Amino acid sequence: MLMIISTLVGLSGIFTAWLMYYRGAIDPVKLGQRFRPLYTLLYNKYYFDEIYQAIIINPLMRLADWLWSFDGWVIDGAVNGAGWLTIMWSRTQQWFDTWIIDGAVNGCAWIVQKWAALLRYLQNGRVQFYILFIGTVVVLFSAYKIDESGRVFTSSILPLVTAGVLILWLVSRWMFPSEPSEEAIEEPSVAHEREEVSIKE
Repeated sequence: MLMIISTLVGLSGIFTAWLMYYRGAIDPVKLGQRFRPLYTLLYNKYYFDEIYQAIIINPLMRLADWLWSFDGWVIDGAVNGAGWLTIMWSRTQQWFDTWIIDGAVNGCAWIVQKWAALLRYLQNGRVQFYILFIGTVVVLFSAYKIDESGRVFTSSILPLVTAGVLILWLVSRWMFPSEPSEEAIEEPSVAHEREEVSIKE
């Protein structure tokens, strides 16, 4: 039954179009003006596209825009924010470890190294240097006098003190000469072997 009705409707539409546009028996302009509401409804295809756009497309577009904003500001923001915080925290730890921890350790090592290099000159293993050092300290202390009020003032015998220190140093050099280096010390047998090798050559 529905097939028959739809077929009749289709044939009537074809016949009406044949009368209007082929035979010219019916004026389509006048027909449209007479049935203006029906003509407008049919011309706009029952407003199906507008209704579909308003009910489905526009809400979906607004939902998509909202989801895009949520993903960009919340999801990506949380991920990127966590990554940024991790980078900043690692850089802070690196700076603290480099300049505070390593700086303190390296600073202590540098101070110890410099003090060791300075004190190494006071412990060179030579007795004459120790005698000179002790004698210099004794002579310098003897160059000061303390008056009755307890004030310390320098005596007028500084030239004599300087001469005494110089004499003390010369005496220490004469009594305790510098020991020869290990390269200069050589066993007689080794020296004799070298002489034989040079003679053979």
